[in-house]
Formats: sequence, structure tokens, C-alpha cells
Amino acid sequence: MKSSNHSEFKKYVLNNPLIIEASRISGDGCYMLKVAVSDDKELTKLLDEILQYGNYKVNLSIENIK
Repeated sequence: MKSSNHSEFKKYVLNNPLIIEASRISGDGCYMLKVAVSDDKELTKLLDEILQYGNYKVNLSIENIK
């Protein structure tokens, strides 16, 4: 995800139990989040909240290999 409001976004990340990992990254974007949601409605709600801080790109895990 790409954000320009870093301090407020960090507060949001630290206080959201659905976000289980968060890293600042280089390249295309500022952050990479690992989230655990129970269904698509919960994911949609989370993504709507994240839009307050910047744009995002979603990649879904479809299989754990190791």
C-alpha cells in the first residue's frame, strides 16, 4: 500500500487486531500488511478503512506450500 499519512496509518495498524504483520517496504508502495479476516465482508470493511490513509494493492494467498 502507498500512504502519505504515515504517523496516523501506523497508529491504525498498531490498533487493528486484523493486521497481524506490517512492514515498511521499498519499491512500489510503502507498506506490506498481512491480515487475517474471516470472510469477504470483513476484508471489504478493512480495505475501506485503509483507503482513508492511501491506496492499496491486494494479493491473496491461495495455498501454503511450506
